Amino acid sequence: MMLVLVASNRKPMNPVWFPLGYRLKADEYVIIQYTEVLPWIPSIVGNYPWVLQQDGTVDHTANKTQKWL
Repeated sequence: MMLVLVASNRKPMNPVWFPLGYRLKADEYVIIQYTEVLPWIPSIVGNYPWVLQQDGTVDHTANKTQKWL
């Protein structure tokens, strides 16, 4: 499994790879947001406002993730 984001200007972040069959949990997802996603965003958007859009996977809709957002 892989986690990757693509900006509206089509620039992707470096993928985060997980072992085959791995199930990402909400607490791990939030950690990845802090360690991988948030540091990457300023390199793409600078000081402009931005929106993080997610789908409805379990780790995205978990209470812990929703509180973090």
